[in-house]
Amino acid sequence: MTRGAKLTLTFNEGLVVQIQPNGDVVQEIIRPATMPKSHLKGNHLVQDQLPDHLVEVKRMITTDGVVIKHMADGNFVTYFPDGSLTYSDKRKGIWYTINPKGVKRVRRL
Repeated sequence: MTRGAKLTLTFNEGLVVQIQPNGDVVQEIIRPATMPKSHLKGNHLVQDQLPDHLVEVKRMITTDGVVIKHMADGNFVTYFPDGSLTYSDKRKGIWYTINPKGVKRVRRL
């Protein structure tokens, strides 16, 4: 965590953008919680929520061009400017790295 002032912008659609003192940008969208279809609200069914591994909670964009996505299930997906990416699977205890040529490496956490 860097020290200093940060700028926070909040938009009507629920998007919150924070510019950190070091230049990093954090984006987060505030949404009302959805209920599974098994729950009724009045006489209307509520749409099912996407699985947690597909729901992005927030995103950080560093000054180096690295994009870090925080997923609802606690995992991270990191995109690098050279085209490589890494992602975690906390349930299995594995960290995956894929380089720009498509070579995949697997490491235990």
